[in-house]
Amino acid sequence: MKMLRIAIIDDELIFLENLTEFVKKELFHFSFEYEVDKFDSGKKFLKSKHLHDYDLIYMDIDMPELDGICTAAYLFEANNKAKVVYVTSRGDRMAEAFSFNCIGFIQKNKNIENVNAILNKFVNEIILSEKIVFKTINGEYRIDVNEINCIQLERRKIYVYLCNKEKFRIFTQTIEDVLKSLPKEIFVLVNRSCLINIINVERIRDMDVYLKNTNQMVSISRGRKIVFDKVILNYFKEQKLW
Repeated sequence: MKMLRIAIIDDELIFLENLTEFVKKELFHFSFEYEVDKFDSGKKFLKSKHLHDYDLIYMDIDMPELDGICTAAYLFEANNKAKVVYVTSRGDRMAEAFSFNCIGFIQKNKNIENVNAILNKFVNEIILSEKIVFKTINGEYRIDVNEINCIQLERRKIYVYLCNKEKFRIFTQTIEDVLKSLPKEIFVLVNRSCLINIINVERIRDMDVYLKNTNQMVSISRGRKIVFDKVILNYFKEQKLW
C-alpha cells in the first residue's frame, strides 16, 4: 500500500494538537507508512507542497478569513480525490459540506475518540479496494485482495485460491515473499505453507480455519497460533466487532 497522507486543519491550537496526536496513535497499529500534517488556517494548508497528495483531510468548518468549506472548494480544484472529514461545533452548514467529498463529521463538543470510527472505516476501505498483481504463466494477473481466500505452497509450487473456487499458479520464490506484497492487516501466515485472508474466514474450530464459499480447511500450526489470534483480534477491533 502506498503511503497515506493526512492533513488536519483547525484554528483552535489545543484541539489541533489533540486531534493530530489521536490520529497518529490510531494509525500506529497499521503496517503501512503515513504522514500527518497540521495547519492552523485554511490559507496555510492551501500553500502546502503536498496539496495534490493528501488522501484524507480533517477540516474545521468555522475558521476566520477562509472557512473550511471555502478551503475545501479551493482544494477540490487541485485535488479532487481527497476525502474530507469536517470538524464543527454546529450543524447548520453540514448540507453545504457534502459538495466536496465529505465522508463524515466530528463534533467538537463530543469525545475526540469518536474520530476512530471514521478513520478505521476509511483505512479499511483503502485496504480492501487494493488490487494485487501476481506473475503467472500467462503474464500479470490483477485481482482485488478481498477475492483471495488463501495462498498455498503445494509441491514447491505456489497457488492462489479465490472465493469463487478458482485457483491459479503464481511465480515467486517463497510464501514469505508473497506476504511482503499483501496487506498485513488481513493476511496472515498460519503455517509454513499457507497464507489466509482473514476477511474470508467462515469459522474457526480449535486449530482449523474454514474459508468462505469453499470446502477449504486450513490448519494453524502451534507456532503461528499467537500471531493468528492477534491479527484476528486487531481486525475485529478495527471493524468494531469486538
